[in-house]
Amino acid sequence: MGNRPGSRTYLYVLAELSCLLLVAGLVLLYVHHRGGSAGRNATTAVVKGSGLPVPAEDAARLTVLLEEVPLQKVDESVRYSFLGGYSASTDSGSYSDVNYPVFRSAAPRYGQAQFDDGDGPPRRLHFALDHSEGAPGAYNLLHLDEEGDCDLRNNAPRHLLQDPNGLPQAYADIDTIWFEPVRVSFPFALGDRHPIELLPRLWLYQDRSPRLGFVAAKVRRGEFAIDGKTYKAFLGYGYAVTGRLDSAFSTLCLRREDGEYAGLLGTAMDRLGGRRSLGGQWCQFSCSPTGDQLFVYPYQGPLGVLQLGADGRHVKRLEMFGELSTAQGRLTLGHTLENGLLQGADRYEIPVGDYSSAFLVVRLGDTMFSLSPDSYDQEGRRIERERGARKIRIREKKPFVLDFSDKLRVVFVGPSKGSRLALGAQVRVEAVLVDRSLDVALAGVSDMTQSEIKTVTMADGRKRMMESGPPLQPKVIVKRANGQIVAEGVMPFG
Repeated sequence: MGNRPGSRTYLYVLAELSCLLLVAGLVLLYVHHRGGSAGRNATTAVVKGSGLPVPAEDAARLTVLLEEVPLQKVDESVRYSFLGGYSASTDSGSYSDVNYPVFRSAAPRYGQAQFDDGDGPPRRLHFALDHSEGAPGAYNLLHLDEEGDCDLRNNAPRHLLQDPNGLPQAYADIDTIWFEPVRVSFPFALGDRHPIELLPRLWLYQDRSPRLGFVAAKVRRGEFAIDGKTYKAFLGYGYAVTGRLDSAFSTLCLRREDGEYAGLLGTAMDRLGGRRSLGGQWCQFSCSPTGDQLFVYPYQGPLGVLQLGADGRHVKRLEMFGELSTAQGRLTLGHTLENGLLQGADRYEIPVGDYSSAFLVVRLGDTMFSLSPDSYDQEGRRIERERGARKIRIREKKPFVLDFSDKLRVVFVGPSKGSRLALGAQVRVEAVLVDRSLDVALAGVSDMTQSEIKTVTMADGRKRMMESGPPLQPKVIVKRANGQIVAEGVMPFG
């Protein structure tokens, strides 16, 4: 099972037509659970068209004024949170319905950039890459159809960005070229569009065609204080530029004055809509469509306890961090240290409600694993996360203990029931572990007795401190019905 929700383990064996393959032995890591009870949830609403859950309009809130600053001026530790985004492939062939300028290079590259256009289908804008002196395989000019009229001749070409300092230049065998900003209009309200300044980024690969992406050139920044602590807030577009910023996909980074971060920085969990703990005070967030105002909603309802336990086992370390999902949005457990390490705890006081795991990482003694949002029925069919039960039930004065004391369910998801196997064919045997009480799959089971803390360079070029251990690899034996061993080996958990 890879280190992502819903991943599976794989084993490859050769099948014979006359054989009924039976899995005779599978050494599993057993982890267990114990349950909770029922209660009430806070009232929330959803900002129309944004997917962003926020408290009701009459809820108490703090309004924070945000200024717009260049991406390169944003604190380096959070800058990479705003450098994701969609990228488009390039091709040597042009589009017949597009008017292009006269190129100087004999081998320009062509493509279509895709932009979110509200509730309608994505908008595609054509572009072309050229070189001012006709150098083959090199590009220093970008033509983009900013108006979307399929005519690149009426848009001035963008040259290389003169000062790309602060923006990643290379990673491994990938070189990065930054161009001068372009302006593309996005919907902010019905019939109301505003231009957003975007920085085009070209990835040059050694073994495949270049790709062109875009990131917003500006980020919103401001400060606020809560419970005597001052926080810097950074708001902008994360993995997609969507126009209005009051969206569930916008990125919000919060850095405390002592250097720690509220939330899990640099992950998909630093989105705008989720609840985070600010010095023990749970808060939810939204903003104005243009992002000039950030709204902070302190939670004022009852709290309950989520406790990680060992069920009598002697363990030296208990820790969990990640995200829980509820009808009111997502809730982040844990925070980021100044060196980039993610840190959790064994006990949290959180708002009462019914939760499921959006993606929760658990450190249970010498073992680390994650609870994914996915589950599987007895036939091995994946249960959609929207249909999954919220079985982490937090109530006042009744702690909910995760101690993993129930036996796991092993579900074989491949080959599917009724599959016919051809002589000599390669068969992929897939299995997942499902926690019976929580009804979620486990992934990324690691042996932390051999863990290391090291600096890792991410795909976007940023460096992070991470602790990891080697995966646990149970031995698997596949036998025929008569007991003859067909294959044996290890099946890693991921």
